[in-house]
Amino acid sequence: MAREGVTGTTGLYARWRITMARLLLFPLLLLCALSMACGVDEELYQAALLEAETLRSQLAVETQRADGAEATLAAESARLQREIDELVGQLEERAGQVERLTGENRALAGELDALGSELAGLEAAHSVLESDHLALGVELQDARDDIASEQRRNQELTEQFDALALEHQAAVASNATLTTSLSETQTELAQASEALDSATIELEVANSLYEALTEEHVLAIKARDALSTENADLISAKASLETAVLELAVKYDGLVADIGAIETLGKRKSTLAGEVVVLDSQVVSLRQDIAQLEERRRPLVVQSYRNSFRCTGSMEPKITCLDEALWLSNFKAEDITLGAIVSFYPTSDCSITSGPVAHRVVDIRWLGGAYSFRTRGDAADEDDGCWLPSSSINSYLIDLYKNVRPEYAELRNAVNAARADLDAKEADYLQKLQTYQQKRLQYCGSLTGTCTLSTPRYNEMQSLYQALEAAYNAYSVAYFNYQALIAVAKG
Repeated sequence: MAREGVTGTTGLYARWRITMARLLLFPLLLLCALSMACGVDEELYQAALLEAETLRSQLAVETQRADGAEATLAAESARLQREIDELVGQLEERAGQVERLTGENRALAGELDALGSELAGLEAAHSVLESDHLALGVELQDARDDIASEQRRNQELTEQFDALALEHQAAVASNATLTTSLSETQTELAQASEALDSATIELEVANSLYEALTEEHVLAIKARDALSTENADLISAKASLETAVLELAVKYDGLVADIGAIETLGKRKSTLAGEVVVLDSQVVSLRQDIAQLEERRRPLVVQSYRNSFRCTGSMEPKITCLDEALWLSNFKAEDITLGAIVSFYPTSDCSITSGPVAHRVVDIRWLGGAYSFRTRGDAADEDDGCWLPSSSINSYLIDLYKNVRPEYAELRNAVNAARADLDAKEADYLQKLQTYQQKRLQYCGSLTGTCTLSTPRYNEMQSLYQALEAAYNAYSVAYFNYQALIAVAKG
């Protein structure tokens, strides 16, 4: 709107200048004619000349003003064009930054998806480990939520950048329109210049007419009538000029509004630049979070091995030497919980001496800034008699494969049978020992020393002692048989 107003006003100025030139010409002609042909008063003649001169000065001033307005409008148009070019360059640069940032976000999203896939695979492969680390699972879920939130934020900013790109396209289109309007204005200025040349030619023709009027008085009278008509036209032209000035003011306000819109767009660009800075800081923070997650994930990279159990029967019946286990060796001491099955080498305080041993954790202690563990075999009535430091533990069981070593079935059956026989012989020996001790307390009043017994009681005590001795011998044989099988199993 503003550019069209500038063009229209420039055309009006050119037409006004031509009209003023004509209006100045006819009074001069008329005065000359009246003074020469009609004998007009000298004072009236001088006043008319003064008024004509005044009109000529006003025409020169208005012409200068019109030229100044044209120069101002041309300078303003050039400045606006430079600002638009600068804004277009900034928008293109920002579009490149948006494209680069979008690429980085997509790459980051790909990395996050890959990380999510790795974590999902790790969770599926080690469900037992996941149940032991619920707290870590919650933290990982929170981190995924944060990542999803950042992805949504990145998507929103991408949409905003797309909207800015549309605004950039609109600005480019507006720039093209401005360029077209500027070309039209230049064309009109050229036309006005041609009109001015035509007016000059008309002035020369008027001079010829002036010479003719000095010869023809009748034509002078007709010129006076024409002057009245031209005076009316001048009044009409003045009204048109005032209307054009008002239109120019309205167009100027439109131009100011356009400049305000451009300034608003610049502020929007600054705001968007601030958002890009915030986004960059969020991306840096997100990368730091990912690095922390990678650091926390590193201990979860499983270092494991698989082996079988020895046929000692210490973990019967839940775990036998027919089974194999998957053991985690890169663990943290705080990951071991009550009920976990650990593989360890006994310390000098333990009731067992050879290793490695696989027993269940029955107690945990935190002392002096370190963990220690109490263990016991499932088949035993008592624990192993020692506190194990975490350095003595090789690994802990994370998966169990049942009945995959059938070749050990015969040895297992033999060990279990020997242990059952040993338990039976031990129970028989303890029962006979208790009976013997009860009778001795009854007959002698003490378990030590000597006492005098009657023949029946002596024979009874002798029989009980012989039975106790036979039970002990049977227990000893069963014990040595069991130990021999255990030695075979350990070997």
